[in-house]
Amino acid sequence: MVNLNSNLKFINSYFIKLIYLIIVFIFFKTFFEYEGNKINYIIFSLVFNFTIFKILFKKVYFFELFFGILLWLGFWLKFSIFESNIYISKDIFDGGFFCGSSLDNINDILIVSSIGCFGFLLSVFCFNFFSDSLNEKKISFNDKKKNFLFVLFFLFIIFYIFIIVCNFIFEIYQKGLFTSSEIEFLFRILFPFLYNIGFGAAVCFFIFYFHNYNYKYFYFIIALIIFEGFFTNTSMLSRKWCFYSSRKYSIFFLFIFSLRYLECCKI
Repeated sequence: MVNLNSNLKFINSYFIKLIYLIIVFIFFKTFFEYEGNKINYIIFSLVFNFTIFKILFKKVYFFELFFGILLWLGFWLKFSIFESNIYISKDIFDGGFFCGSSLDNINDILIVSSIGCFGFLLSVFCFNFFSDSLNEKKISFNDKKKNFLFVLFFLFIIFYIFIIVCNFIFEIYQKGLFTSSEIEFLFRILFPFLYNIGFGAAVCFFIFYFHNYNYKYFYFIIALIIFEGFFTNTSMLSRKWCFYSSRKYSIFFLFIFSLRYLECCKI
């Protein structure tokens, strides 16, 4: 994987100042033209523009740089250009067309987009916090990082249990059932994301850092994989809880093969 140090020498040059002015101009033009919730647009703009400045002027992986620019161009810039009427084309549909010109739908989209971008930004911050250098193969842990890891894991467990219990009670995301609960559209998106991607990604995150922190956490990591797989599938009323899921098998075998690879490298 390629990593880029984007501390550009021309950060204070006229080119960068011009970019700042263009972004500010587009923001204010859209802010005054947008007829929806302006607070949502402010949050939307802050999250996406902070992300683009973070990945451009800090040391990041190429994927983070590429994906961050893709998010910024595809969400904030595109939405702002069309919504501000800076560019109008009958051949290109803007977000209002697909949302039925409903401001409530557009406001919800801004919220969901901001949360998604914030999740990406949070992952970049977490990686930078734990990694002293992007080139290091072994991550060193001091007391601050160790305490932060355990606090983060404790918060994840609380959040995980809360989501599982809510899904049991309100039947938000269960196989073969359509929810009868009066819940917001945002939660109908959040729960499928967490069950299909979010929880698995979080488990991989903790597996990586717990293993780097202490090799003796082998059985704890195995228990974590089994625990998350069992309760996630049970909460969805999925039969996969009995045979486990292919996603958890892949995480389990990847962890085992990684240990085998490290042992071979030591030899």
